Amino acid sequence: MSETSRQDAAVFGTACMKTLLIGAGLTIMPLAAAAAPHVDHSARVGSGVHEVVHADHGNRLFVTATGASGDDGGGAVLQLDPESLKLQQRIAMPARAYGLAMNHETGMLYTTNTDDRSVSVIDAASGEVIKTLKLERDEATVLEGEQLTRPHEAVVDEAHNRIYISGVSRDGVIWVLDGKSNELTDAIEGIGDTPTGVALDTENQNLYVTLRKSDAVIEINLDNHSVTRRYDTQGSGPVSVALDRQRQRLLVANRSSGSVDVIDLGSGQTQQSIDTGAGAMDITLDDEGERIYVTNHDAGTVTILDADDYNRLADLDIGAQPEDVAVEADGRVAWVTGQAGTDDNDTSAEGDDGAREDTVSRILSR
Repeated sequence: MSETSRQDAAVFGTACMKTLLIGAGLTIMPLAAAAAPHVDHSARVGSGVHEVVHADHGNRLFVTATGASGDDGGGAVLQLDPESLKLQQRIAMPARAYGLAMNHETGMLYTTNTDDRSVSVIDAASGEVIKTLKLERDEATVLEGEQLTRPHEAVVDEAHNRIYISGVSRDGVIWVLDGKSNELTDAIEGIGDTPTGVALDTENQNLYVTLRKSDAVIEINLDNHSVTRRYDTQGSGPVSVALDRQRQRLLVANRSSGSVDVIDLGSGQTQQSIDTGAGAMDITLDDEGERIYVTNHDAGTVTILDADDYNRLADLDIGAQPEDVAVEADGRVAWVTGQAGTDDNDTSAEGDDGAREDTVSRILSR
């Protein structure tokens, strides 16, 4: 068959297929192009929102909310519908919860209660607060030029059912909580100035911790609790770190410089520094290792980067000051907490009672 005959046959075949489809009452639609990352919608959920966790098992979303400044009570952990963002359950807390982590194997939530210097254990299914443990005693001595150590961020080692909690102070500490007994088993002390963000390498039993005041990330060997390496950041004020296992790199959000450092684990060198926006605060890599999410608190944006070449895929304005981001396992959906800000002339963030309310935003990334 000649090339012309082949083309004529193809055209005839397509025409016949269209006739059959139309005869069956079906509409022929063109193939849709892949959607660009965008904010699907946002919802006002309460005051003092901070961290967010998505549980793939059961498709549940949890957010910490400390309440408005000056409010009595301990704030709450909010369970939201991941699609509509409507409130499904409000778990009252004995202390103001800031950080939030989850053991997806056991279904336990862990909150860091900064003001109370404690950690709480919550059964995510029932909403029961099982236990609250003091990490720093109320009567702890404060030496001149030092401060009380306050818990900040938690990360869960699901394979060993252990929780690691960063303690912010001049000397710094990592507390170790046993997830089975819900008891503190150790404290890794003297790790450096102002530890904040934590990332876990379960396979190699290493913990990576940002030292905000030292412009560095340290590596802690969890087998012997020793600091084994130090990575100096190019940016200033590192507050959050994510581990890119596939590429053997650290991704570090620097709040003071509004940038992200890409650090090679082998050489310890910063391979690339990317300006994302003022107040870069939280950084997360999706489970597929394809996209990087950065909240830029002061800029009011969320930056999405390609994890292969670090090209900018989107800068999304969420209409608030973004704090924390969580990503669905397949990387198609992300959720971001956003604070309403302090502009008294801005009434758009006020609820029905006039109180300022923070938001959670749902992002569709593909």
